Formats: sequence, C-alpha cells, structure tokens
Amino acid sequence: MIMKDFRDMSKDNSPEYFKTQIESLKMELEELISRSDKLVVPQIISISQKLDDLILKYISTSHRK
Repeated sequence: MIMKDFRDMSKDNSPEYFKTQIESLKMELEELISRSDKLVVPQIISISQKLDDLILKYISTSHRK
C-alpha cells in the first residue's frame, strides 16, 4: 500500500499538488500547536514558516513555463 501511494505521488509533480501536500502538513503542525506542550510551539511555528518558504521557492523555480 505504501509503495502504491509513493508511485501515485511520483506521477503528479505539479506545483498545485506539491502545495496541497505541504499545506496538509502545515495544518497538522498547526494542530500540534494547539495540543502540544508549550515548549515545542516555537519549533512547530518555525517549521510552518519554512514550509511556506518551500512552497514559494518550489513554485517559482521548479515549474516555470
């Protein structure tokens, strides 16, 4: 099952798909902020900001037409 999912993911490398996956991960991180110990919040926020940067970089450099 995991391999099938991986193959499916490798077929779609469009910016929109990539952004959707990253946004999903970001939502998971934001959920952790509300449930986690307060000491991990700064690290989680940092990861979320890095994900935003990654989205922009990927779209602007990898898929120019």
